[in-house]
Amino acid sequence: MDDLYAVIGIAPSSTAEAIETKIKEQARLWNKRVNSPDINKRHEAENMIRLLDQARATLLDEAKRAEYDRELAADQSRRLPEQAAPTAGINWLDRAETALARNDYSSAAYAARQARELQGESAPVWAALYRSNLGLGNFQDALYEARQTLQYDPDDPDVHLDLGFINENLGDQPAALAAYQDAARHPDRSAQGQIGSAVVLAQMTRHDEALPILENLYSTAPPELDRNVTGDYLAEVLILSAEAVPANRDGDEYYITSSMEVAAMAPRSTRALEVAHDPEVRERARYLDNYVRSVQQKRFWPGFPVKNTVLAVIVFFLASSCSSLSESAGLITFFALVGCGLYIWYQVSSRYKYQWEINAITLRMNQNGY
Repeated sequence: MDDLYAVIGIAPSSTAEAIETKIKEQARLWNKRVNSPDINKRHEAENMIRLLDQARATLLDEAKRAEYDRELAADQSRRLPEQAAPTAGINWLDRAETALARNDYSSAAYAARQARELQGESAPVWAALYRSNLGLGNFQDALYEARQTLQYDPDDPDVHLDLGFINENLGDQPAALAAYQDAARHPDRSAQGQIGSAVVLAQMTRHDEALPILENLYSTAPPELDRNVTGDYLAEVLILSAEAVPANRDGDEYYITSSMEVAAMAPRSTRALEVAHDPEVRERARYLDNYVRSVQQKRFWPGFPVKNTVLAVIVFFLASSCSSLSESAGLITFFALVGCGLYIWYQVSSRYKYQWEINAITLRMNQNGY
């Protein structure tokens, strides 16, 4: 049976929250590889996405996880040490490719090492090695082996794409961006290289550079890309770029406090909701869009001026009563009515505020210790 913990690269003792985070990280990365023009890599990515879905359904359900852990322990205890097999006449590179196709990265790594030792170094051998270590999560080894692959075949755009993927996992965004841009220069891999570049630019908070790339890919819909996946990447970058606008922040929370922030965020939140396809991405886009819309609503703050309005009405009636003793009663009543009306208008209008204005006032009060 598949070791789902090994698939997502996490210890069996990890919490459900850590597992969920790791699954999301892996899904974001492997989704890009589903669009690979290389059928073997595409099948590998599709299998990995299937296993990640299985891990999500199994490991995030407490009862299912407990049952799976028991079955996994029993399966591992039944396994016997593998006997050494004769190596004569075996095409180890073919074996490595076969193992990669079924996401058996440990077997693929062994076969690839045998191929290097017995069949010599070559671009396909180094490629099998780095792909095996990539699947095992050994990104530093995969980085070296991918670079060795390029020594033998420097123009292979698929290796440049994978090199970008590896550097993403290592957190080296500048190197990942350079690799994706190298891949994008190849006509047959331009779209994949561009989407990889855009995602890395977003990771570097260079949203204004990433968005035009993704908008173009979404509108032109090149056949080698899944338009729904492209839309999800576009939506995620739109969300990130919108959430980066507010100046007032408290950890992960932010507060919209000006009309300029609303003007910058509203088109992005609306567009994100238009292009998002994945339910989770759509939910994030909807949450953002609802928040941006909510701060554009007006309400009375700190409440309708009931006391002031009643006071103004009382003053008006007192003035009217007193004016009856004067020869200028009509004029006094008129000015009293105008004055009280203006006072009520001022009290009402000054309290009828946009929610973003209320946010700004509340934050200033908190900062001043009120």
